[in-house]
Order: sequence, then structure tokens, then C-alpha cells
Amino acid sequence: MRVVLLHYAPTATTLEGEPQGIFAFLGSDRLARPVLEHVPDLVLHGHGHAGTFEGFIGNVPVYNASIPVMGRDFWVFELERAGTRGP
Repeated sequence: MRVVLLHYAPTATTLEGEPQGIFAFLGSDRLARPVLEHVPDLVLHGHGHAGTFEGFIGNVPVYNASIPVMGRDFWVFELERAGTRGP
């Protein structure tokens, strides 16, 4: 199981709702390259407090886990292990 935890957003798909003029301060699509390269099971980030909850980089789900976006203090992400993957 691979989970990526970031402060900044790796995709603009979870920043929709923020003023476009501040996207560059909330994240960078340069962070998407390692996600596409390593294909984790899940990506979590914060920092975009007016963005959207769910987005994608390719087929990898990306969630904006900031409290204002989630609308609650925490969220439980349950992941099933489909098989064994190397490092």
C-alpha cells in the first residue's frame, strides 16, 4: 500500500473553488510527476481551504484533507490491499 501525504496540492483538480490567482501558492502540478511515476494508492494534501475534496492524477485518487473542505475534523480512508507490490 502506498500513500502520499503532501502539504501542497499536486493537482489543480482539488483547488477548484479557490481564486485562480492564488493557485501557485497552494500547490504545483510539478508534484504530479512523481505521483504518475510511482502510482501510489492514495494522495492526501491540505492547504487549499476553499478547494474541492476529490480529484485525480491519472487514475490515482487525490483528496484535499483540509478541515474546511472536508467539513469535519477528520476522515477515515479505508483501503483494501489488492495484492503485494514492490517498493
